[in-house]
Amino acid sequence: MAQSYDSQSDYTRAGGVATNASFTGDWVPLFALASIGWQVVMTGTGNPVGTFGVDISCDEDPVNKPVLGATPLTLTSAMTAQNPTGTGAAVNYLFDFSPRPDARWIRFNYVATSGGSASKLLLIGAAWRRAARGS
Repeated sequence: MAQSYDSQSDYTRAGGVATNASFTGDWVPLFALASIGWQVVMTGTGNPVGTFGVDISCDEDPVNKPVLGATPLTLTSAMTAQNPTGTGAAVNYLFDFSPRPDARWIRFNYVATSGGSASKLLLIGAAWRRAARGS
C-alpha cells in the first residue's frame, strides 16, 4: 500500500530537500478529501531553475501495483509562474486544489534543471480538508 497517513491528521510535512536535486513526494490518498494543497517554501540561494509539478493516479496501489501509473496534472498559469527561474527571489506559494482532483492518489514533485544549492532549502508541507460526511 502507498504511504499511509494518520486518519486524524489534517497536516503532514516533508523535511527540507536540496534545491539542486529533483524531488518526488509520497503519494497522498484522496479518498474522502474535499481539497488538498501544498505549501512550498524555497529560498533563492544558488539561483535555482526548475519546474514544480503534481501527479495523480487512479491505481488501487500506485507504489506496489501500478497499472495506470502517474499522470501529470495540468497546473494553472499562476502555479507555473512560481517555478524558480534562476533569480535570487524566494518562492512561498500554496498550490491549492479545491475541489480536489478526481483521482485516487496525488503527489507533488520538483524537477531541478540548474543552479540551486545542496543545502536543504526546499520545504514542502501538505494540508487537506476532509469531505463532509455523506458527500
